[in-house]
Amino acid sequence: MDGKDITREKLHLLYILREAPGLQRSDLIETALGTLTADYFMLAEALNWLESSELIVLMDTDLITDSVDARSGAECYLTAQGEKILLALEGQIAESVRLWVSEHLAETSIERRKRKAIEADYKLTDKGSYLLRVQHLSDQGDSFSVDLELPSEELARKAAFSFRRHPEKFYSIMIKTLLEEA
Repeated sequence: MDGKDITREKLHLLYILREAPGLQRSDLIETALGTLTADYFMLAEALNWLESSELIVLMDTDLITDSVDARSGAECYLTAQGEKILLALEGQIAESVRLWVSEHLAETSIERRKRKAIEADYKLTDKGSYLLRVQHLSDQGDSFSVDLELPSEELARKAAFSFRRHPEKFYSIMIKTLLEEA
């Protein structure tokens, strides 16, 4: 692996994050892979270096039950130092890369916004049960929030995962039940 190549990929990652702050780690790597300038392993190494050098920061904002998923679901942000580095070197980013990143982020923005609008979390209660909170957030605030008490962590984890995967199913069944004629 050429040191120049990994440096270029670090710069690409910084650029992508400036264009889409809060991008999930997995989406960041997917976007960088689309530039066709590096493979997954080079990008993972570059991303780890950027994080350990504090040019980016990863923030866990969602309840994720698997440590591998937790890293891929973490939101990534440029630090002030990362922004300075990017400003100094961004002229070295090829126009084709800039164009592809811009087009890809525009194409995937709806899916990313949809994922950010869904929240599911649970916590242990004083009674030893688990309180699950599922939410759908809108631009105006909380569209809906439901708290459910479940007897085990396993059920709470499964329910949170299921809600995150298919919030529309939950919403549809909830509305149908609420509007049902007696």
